[in-house]
Amino acid sequence: MKQQVGLYRKYREGELPDIQILYQDVLLPLSALVKRDPTIATEVFVELFSEIYKSLNVQEERDVLGAGVKRVLNESNRFDYGCINCMHRVAMELLKVDGFTVAAQAIKRTGQHSMSFQTALVLLEETIIYGTELHQKDYEAALQPQLQRRKKEEGRRPGAPSAYNFVFSGISDSNR
Repeated sequence: MKQQVGLYRKYREGELPDIQILYQDVLLPLSALVKRDPTIATEVFVELFSEIYKSLNVQEERDVLGAGVKRVLNESNRFDYGCINCMHRVAMELLKVDGFTVAAQAIKRTGQHSMSFQTALVLLEETIIYGTELHQKDYEAALQPQLQRRKKEEGRRPGAPSAYNFVFSGISDSNR
């Protein structure tokens, strides 16, 4: 199956390189390539989205873009592989930039229904490792029982045995 490639730009002839390249001269062939190849389309979209996100200095604007990614993943009902794969990769990039996280249920649901298992798994792993929202909530939840125990301990008289003041009398070598 032969396909023809159209010429989008003409170069000047001569010994000096053509350095007067317009944005249009780069974007037209790139857009033609993106229309033909979904893998390259995903790569281009992820990079463009990530760079636009990084260029925003106002946190509210970043939050709006992040909310859009979350909305696509949370409300998706068509589960197109290319779209979901792309959104998972965008979420990974945003996670690397400033700890943006998506709910694990949304990642699981979109990964299963779109058959985009690889990106869903990698996104879940990255979220567990780097997600600030996730870590903050888990950290606060884990601290609650300890804080409650400490409050009870403070209510006891000083010197009373507690779970926090114990002394090792010796270490036995027999357990090795």
